[in-house]
Order: sequence, then C-alpha cells, then structure tokens
Amino acid sequence: MYDASGDHPAQANTSDLNEDLGQIEHVFADKTGTLTENSMVFKRAWLRGGFVVTAEDAAAAREGRHSAAVTAATAGGSSSAARHAYSTYQLLATLPFDASRKRMSVIVRGESGEILLLTKGADSAMLMRLAAGEEEEAQQLRAALHEFACAGLRTLVVAQRVLSEVEWEDVRARLADVTALLRDRPEAMARLCAQVEEELELVAGTAIEDKL
Repeated sequence: MYDASGDHPAQANTSDLNEDLGQIEHVFADKTGTLTENSMVFKRAWLRGGFVVTAEDAAAAREGRHSAAVTAATAGGSSSAARHAYSTYQLLATLPFDASRKRMSVIVRGESGEILLLTKGADSAMLMRLAAGEEEEAQQLRAALHEFACAGLRTLVVAQRVLSEVEWEDVRARLADVTALLRDRPEAMARLCAQVEEELELVAGTAIEDKL
C-alpha cells in the first residue's frame, strides 16, 4: 500500500498479524460491497403478467428495437413498468430505506397528474404488503425470484399504489410532522411508512449481478 499524495508507504509496526492472517481459511460478510466490486449489473426482470425480460431486451427497448419479450409484454398490456420507464415524473416525497423495513418508497406525480407510491424492497418485506387479489401474481413472482436466486443473482421486488389527492395531502402533512420531531423520529417514520406502504400492486421483480 502506498499513498502517492504524501509519498508515504505502508509501515508494519508488528509482524504478529502476519502469523494470524496465515491461519485464515474463510471470510464471512453480510454487507453488500464488502467482498464484491459493488458494481450492480442488471440481468433479468419479471414483469407483471408473467413476462421475463433480459438485459438484452432492455437494451433493445432503449435503442427503439422491440425484442420478442418486450413486444409480448406491451401487447399484453401488462408491463406497467415498461410504460412508466419512459414517462416524466415529479418527485413529491421519499420514504427512506431502513434495515427493519427492508424497503424504501417514493411518491411521484405523473404527466397525467396521477400520484403513485412506488416501493422497492426484499421479497420478504414486500409480499406481505400486497393488496388482496394479488395472490396469483405473487405466486408467479416467487417462482421467478427463485430461478433468479439459483442463478446467483440478487433480487428486489417493485410494487405500487395509486394515491388520491386526499391521501397524498394526508401523507404529506403526517410526513412534515414526523420530520419536525426532535425525539423518536426514526420510530415515528417507521410507523408512518408501514401505514403508507400497504395495499400494494406488484409491478416487477428485478435480478442484478453483484460481481465478485
């Protein structure tokens, strides 16, 4: 190791550590990026309706070309993620990630004026927040996520809920109250997020490669 800016090489003050390092056979870590390049590369996605889109499909869509999967998803009217990807949204609020919830959300207003709550997170934290009637889609998603995980990919679930103007104004007022708290703010924010992030509709399940 060498610090070029200060022309300072690393200096070993003791050799005891070298002997200890020689005995290490395995290293375990539960933090993203600890043993990886922390470079996330999109590989596949399950879209509502049961369509699976690959990285090649996504590249084709960006270039204006239509692969079979993208064409089928659009024709089926099931790819809300694809329709939304090329729209402009105004960010209204952010419900930040925390380790207990294992999810985060944004509230946005679309070009048509529609207000959406968009939530992403681990499947264990998302599937329990789904609205009634999402069972069939959830079953398809679980199968796709299992396939992605078996391929060594990291997965996330994306879901949404349409908010009325009244609901948004209520959330905005409560969010302002929580932000102004001087005590117990994290706990209050977690309670608010849990109340807002419910009755969700599945949009997609994504799979990324975190290179070693």
